[in-house]
Amino acid sequence: MTRNRGGLWVPVELGQGKFARVLCGQQQIGNQPARSVAIKILHSHATLAHERLFATEIAHLRKLSDADNVNVLHILDVLQLRPLVLCGCGQVYSPRCPTCGQELLTRVDLDAHPGLQCTACKYVLPANRVMDRVQELSSATARTCCQDKAVEGKGTIINFVHRDVIVMEHLTLGLKDFARRRREEVMDQWKKKGGETTALVLASKPGWLERIGALLPKKWLQRRTSELFEKALLLEKVLAVVQLVEGVAWLHGEKRIIHKDLAADNIMVRFSGVRNSKSNWRGEHRPEMNVSDILNDITGYPTFRTLLIDFGLADESTPTRSWYDDDEATGQNKGPFLSPEAKNRRQDVGLDQPLAFSPEEKTFVIPPEMRGLSLPLMPGDLISHSLDEEHVHDLKIEAVLDGGKVAKYSGVAPEVQDYRRCIVERPLLEPHDIFALGALFYFLLSEDITRMEPLHALVYTAQEKRRPIDGGALRGLDLYPGVRKAIRSAFWQDELIVIILRAMTRGLPGSYAKTRIDRGCEAAQRFLLEIKRLHHKIQRDIVSTFWR
Repeated sequence: MTRNRGGLWVPVELGQGKFARVLCGQQQIGNQPARSVAIKILHSHATLAHERLFATEIAHLRKLSDADNVNVLHILDVLQLRPLVLCGCGQVYSPRCPTCGQELLTRVDLDAHPGLQCTACKYVLPANRVMDRVQELSSATARTCCQDKAVEGKGTIINFVHRDVIVMEHLTLGLKDFARRRREEVMDQWKKKGGETTALVLASKPGWLERIGALLPKKWLQRRTSELFEKALLLEKVLAVVQLVEGVAWLHGEKRIIHKDLAADNIMVRFSGVRNSKSNWRGEHRPEMNVSDILNDITGYPTFRTLLIDFGLADESTPTRSWYDDDEATGQNKGPFLSPEAKNRRQDVGLDQPLAFSPEEKTFVIPPEMRGLSLPLMPGDLISHSLDEEHVHDLKIEAVLDGGKVAKYSGVAPEVQDYRRCIVERPLLEPHDIFALGALFYFLLSEDITRMEPLHALVYTAQEKRRPIDGGALRGLDLYPGVRKAIRSAFWQDELIVIILRAMTRGLPGSYAKTRIDRGCEAAQRFLLEIKRLHHKIQRDIVSTFWR
């Protein structure tokens, strides 16, 4: 807990998403010292659908936590909490009925939301009204901790109704801050060894003046060393993505799980030892540690692991009926990492004529309005009808025939074919994760989320022009120089962009995935092999250059 500006005790929040938030807690087992943990709890206004997603996430995390040395954040525990409110006085209590004060409130499931009810009177507080009536749970009648009038109606809900919560390792560094943190640490070490920070910064973007000045012996040596440091920082970024791709390849191949929500805020970094604290138990800051020791450490002794978190939208090998169960991953932190099928996941299509079904053959002629979509129909896509509120006539595309003119479907087509609007829903499969990994790689290289839009435009142009994904073909595109320039390091830029675009395109020569509906782990394996090769190449260059 911490005190807010009004002097009241409130929980420490580590972050929040669309349907859950993460609070900081302390876990103590027996007489052992307590350790800091992160506790993921559904929002008070979460729906029953959110609870189903949360239950699925817990099931996934239980399955993933039995494996060691895999870059996925493991759960420590799953607890079931009763309704809990933190009073401004600092005490946690289960609320009594604010109307009669006789009984503790218990859970009741309403139409789409859970709620709290009193068994002694008719009091009910549904989840969809809790934001308007939250003060009721910290009234004098509801509180069991104190009767201090200064805290009247000012409590904070920890957990609204009886629900499971997830206890996880508490990590403080996300991928969004990883590159900046490492750059600051390396520059600090570089300064302690007499290096000029200006030279280190310029090494990332060398210009003609710096090249001329580098001909002087002292400047040459300092420039070479600063370039090595810049390459070492690039190597760590590549290694971070190697770990991410390895984790996704394990999910796709070993566990048959699609994450579906890979974004910078869903990746944490765990450091070991001094690089995550002010401790110096390794002696990394001793005076006799020279530049070569620092470079060797960065190049050959990684002390961090990138970890995937938040499996709230994850699917197993058979995609869920997402119309009912899934929330879409949206928002300014998600948009740069969304694939085309995610951005156009549900597309409303107006029809001049109702769909012409052949119930015996289970086919229909694909109308021009559907053939003209930016993402054409593919097997696995779902078609629902706007007026079919019960989704009785949802259809799944099983095959697209006759050069994209006829679709074979499963499901029950409407007998009266008078629907003039339908919704095309596209599943998010393994290629969606691969696309997001490519975007994450570019974000890490540019260190600027505002640089992502030109990259998406370049991907679209390459896809539209059917260009092979190699350096020569890409350099002919107008957007390529700007996308290349945004990469912070001046080294291996072409190789980096090729790997990124191979992840973010489909069906082109060099693309990792053939289509947006490719299944299995082959795309992740190809990505992993190429990025490992680049990592080894950079590593060899640093080592060989330093000792020349």
